[in-house]
Amino acid sequence: MRLSVIILAIFMISLFIMAAFLFFKRRRLDGSYHLPSLAKPTYRKLTQDDYGVISDYLSYFGTSKFSSGYSLQNFPEIPTKGEVVTTLRNIVNRFAGSSEGLNHWRYYIDAVEIHIPPLLVPYLQQENVLDVVCTPSIPIVIGVNGHFLKDEKSHFSALSLKQLSEPILSNGTSTIQKNEGDAAHLLHIRQETNEEYRLHHSSGFWNGSLICLGLILWLTALMMPQVFLPWIMAAGGTFLVLGLFLIYRPIIKSRKQEVHCFKGRLKRWGLFGNFDHGQVKNISLGGIDLVYPPHWEPYIQNDIDKVTYLEMYPNHHVIKQGPYLSLHDEEKNYPYKRYIKNIIFVVCSLFIIGMLYLYQPLSLSMKLTFSWIKESEPHLVTNFTELETAKLHVGDIIQAKGVGMCYMPPNLSSKNNKTIFAPFDCSGIYWNNSNPMPMPESSTIEKAAALLYLVEEQLHPVSNNRVNPSLGQAITKSGMNLLDNFDGIILKTQDLCPRENECIRLKMALVNLSNVNDWPSLVQRAESGKLTGTNVLLRAVSAEALEKLVDTTTSSFIYREIDKAAILLNSPPPGGVLLISDERKQLVDYASNTNSVFEPTPLEQWRELQRLSDILLHTPFNTGGVITGMVIDANGTLQIFLHSMPDSMTLLYYIGNTLLLFFAIGFLILNLFFIIRRRRQNNQRMHKISQYYEHCFYRPPQ
Repeated sequence: MRLSVIILAIFMISLFIMAAFLFFKRRRLDGSYHLPSLAKPTYRKLTQDDYGVISDYLSYFGTSKFSSGYSLQNFPEIPTKGEVVTTLRNIVNRFAGSSEGLNHWRYYIDAVEIHIPPLLVPYLQQENVLDVVCTPSIPIVIGVNGHFLKDEKSHFSALSLKQLSEPILSNGTSTIQKNEGDAAHLLHIRQETNEEYRLHHSSGFWNGSLICLGLILWLTALMMPQVFLPWIMAAGGTFLVLGLFLIYRPIIKSRKQEVHCFKGRLKRWGLFGNFDHGQVKNISLGGIDLVYPPHWEPYIQNDIDKVTYLEMYPNHHVIKQGPYLSLHDEEKNYPYKRYIKNIIFVVCSLFIIGMLYLYQPLSLSMKLTFSWIKESEPHLVTNFTELETAKLHVGDIIQAKGVGMCYMPPNLSSKNNKTIFAPFDCSGIYWNNSNPMPMPESSTIEKAAALLYLVEEQLHPVSNNRVNPSLGQAITKSGMNLLDNFDGIILKTQDLCPRENECIRLKMALVNLSNVNDWPSLVQRAESGKLTGTNVLLRAVSAEALEKLVDTTTSSFIYREIDKAAILLNSPPPGGVLLISDERKQLVDYASNTNSVFEPTPLEQWRELQRLSDILLHTPFNTGGVITGMVIDANGTLQIFLHSMPDSMTLLYYIGNTLLLFFAIGFLILNLFFIIRRRRQNNQRMHKISQYYEHCFYRPPQ
């Protein structure tokens, strides 16, 4: 749980840092970040002198005397102190128009409008190096090709309203003259409509991603501990609400572009332009090159060399021309259906369904939820034959009571914690009417135990009446060990290891302690009584080595017998019923003697196996739960997997998993339907638009 808390904390902190970094970086650069440049732009802090010049310029030209004649041009506001000055290189485009008897210019770098003070306009060239400062309304240029606004401060008072409205360029031929036949008259400026905005925005990627993130967080919450549940659910709900808000929100005004409304005569320019009617890239209005939607090409020629009403973006992309051609009407009558977010929803739904169906804890919850919805009474069973004959299904509740055997098939038993000796796995109960198996017995282990006891008694004596007390005390003080029953050790070893190839190391060690040359001779002397009363004196190191050698030798025999007994105990008769806890909970409570912090010796393990087999081979049990699976194995045994009845909080988890699954399935079907439907509508859209324009332009006269 501690690791989960650390991971969650790191995840939330990372999201916060990333969001803060993006926010402050966007706020720092603001509009200057979006100003295109032909070369890599440079940035510097706005100096106090430049800030003062901008303030004086805006204060002077913001008076009513000038602002009334300059009303059609967005006027910058005073920038914040410490703003960034961006030095960039690009071409400046101009729009020309007239209002209230005055001509005026509007300047753009690509689609971004900028304000150039009239005193700096004469320094404009085909390609310019500009120093731009972003203000809350519109960027202002404070330097053009090495000429700066602060150098022109003394000429502020000499600038008249006429000069402000009709700035004189060094190249006078580029000015659009009023009343000229091909002039473009800027009638007004408006913001794009919602329909026009939707054509190049609202793909739905971020909206759909936020909703999917919320759903995945809900799925994660159902797999986390209870302490995290409310927090992760709240975070997921926040993302869901934010995603839904972004889908159904009113379109934000600050993101809409300006639309310039002109009236003028359309001209086709370029080499052979008057004859190449198939080209839409060489049409201009008052010197402004126009960019048309490709599907308008067959209908544009109707307005060539005519005074036409036209609407365009600052980047010269036309969105309305004449009484019929209009992207607004196209989107309103034949809307383009985007389905990117529906594709995201389909992928998200498939992921959630896969997790709920394949991940065992989540798939289990659905079975338990269905059982809770049915509210079925538990089947009380007191005989295993009732389970074999009853028509049970996954989700049914049973309560079984009887006498059985603790047993778990080797392929299902837990492989964990092998250092703890647990001879019986009571997470499974084998139930039938056959006679219980006998308690395991082994003469080999009894012989090994006799040898161990004899060696232990001589190397660690409690009292020894066969040795003179003063002699025993002297031997103990000298650090030596006395074997006063050496012939008994030889006979016990021969009894345990009668074959010649058994216990070779132990036999060789005992031979080395005697004055004979081989093991058969040593055994013969012990059996004949010639070694009776023979004492062997050992150093402490030799005594310890002999004790370890005896332990190692006897352990191999004891473990071999334990494995044989385990195989017999794990071979129940065919048929019957095996009740298994899929949570690996113990279905029978029993006391274990293996509570020591040390690993039990092989002999202790054998005694524990005997004790537990006497109890657990024929033990009463009373268990029950929800059936989560049933299968008949190759031995003809019916295996029933049970899950304990959940508490209220666990049941809430399970119901949440099931509801999320149903929602994901419905969400998947709904979005697949939307994708198919919208693709069909989009395929038919251009055909319907063409039919509409054909009807408008080429309908027969009434």
